[in-house]
Amino acid sequence: QARELSCCKAMPGRAEDRVQRLASHVTAAPVAASEAGAHALATLEELSKGPFKRRTGFGQQPRRTRGVKIAPGVNPLEFLDQMEDATLSLDYDVAQHLPGPLKTGEKGKFEIVAEYLVANGRGSQHTYWKHVQKHHCGGDPSANFVIPIISMAPGQAPVITHQVILAHPEDCERIAREHVKKQPNFSATLLGQGVISTTDNDHWRQQRNSLVSAFHPMASLKQIFATSVATRAEKCVHKLKGQIQEDSVVDMSDFLLHEALAQLMLGMLGVPEEFMEHTNKRFRNALAGAPADSKFVRGLLETLIKLSGDPAHAAPEDAAEGRPLHGPLSRVIHTTTPDEDSLTKLGNAFIFAFAGHDTTGHTMTWLLYELAKKSGNSDPPPAGGG
Repeated sequence: QARELSCCKAMPGRAEDRVQRLASHVTAAPVAASEAGAHALATLEELSKGPFKRRTGFGQQPRRTRGVKIAPGVNPLEFLDQMEDATLSLDYDVAQHLPGPLKTGEKGKFEIVAEYLVANGRGSQHTYWKHVQKHHCGGDPSANFVIPIISMAPGQAPVITHQVILAHPEDCERIAREHVKKQPNFSATLLGQGVISTTDNDHWRQQRNSLVSAFHPMASLKQIFATSVATRAEKCVHKLKGQIQEDSVVDMSDFLLHEALAQLMLGMLGVPEEFMEHTNKRFRNALAGAPADSKFVRGLLETLIKLSGDPAHAAPEDAAEGRPLHGPLSRVIHTTTPDEDSLTKLGNAFIFAFAGHDTTGHTMTWLLYELAKKSGNSDPPPAGGG
């Protein structure tokens, strides 16, 4: 929303059209949010269908043995009573010992799950947590609490379980130090068993130790920065000048997101520039809130994995042997993960392609916005904005 609103601010003549486009991207109604949740629940099923399964090995997890299958576009709230409630068989029910909406009994479990599913579809989990602390934890912002959620894991049907939200700083520090364990909420998506989503601590540690070499400040990034500044950054200057001459207004958010992804794909992944330009905008559009072109995204990730086997790629370890550094992240992903472990390769390709550019692009956009405000060379913020 911030990106779109900043564009509205920069292009007042097109503000109405852009706001309408923004409205089409945001799940503003519970029904739309529920549909988004249904798609999330159906992800595991979608990954195991069609030719993509045969090409990549996705879908080769254990067969489902229980639970209800929810098709895309179906409201999952209608099926809550058919899902297995894993909390009923717990020897120790944490919801009876920590505060939360379940303990007060003001609402039923399915109603709470439905509320949280809607908040999740809207991307407003944090405000829901704040609401729980206000109404069920005496307003204490450092209170730990429990809420019921729908949990997904590879090869398993969705089940209702508990989620403990840690907010107390000392508890957060202690648990992070003594009981590091990832929730399986990412592993049933395109993130697969990558470094951000694997629930196996040993697997996570192995990936972490392998991938870190591609981000070594001196052995890797210094070499890439020299190339990116000398080539891509200089090219960006001419590209930006050309856009200004064609249209006095430039969508800087889109420009910076494009270039952040370009730097990542060209520098860290070492893909051909023609491939990057052909896929850049479509990949970003698929992840920007509009209905995702899932087949394209999965196909792109598969292609990135194939490109990672390019013998021209070289990581810092190879550069130490005299080979020029090129596409170090692709090289590390290719050499440290077995080909049969497609879930890990695809997961890492996705997380680095998405998170590797999205956060950077938006940070640069907000930086320009704040600099413009402070320099006095920008119009006042739009009404209601800060």
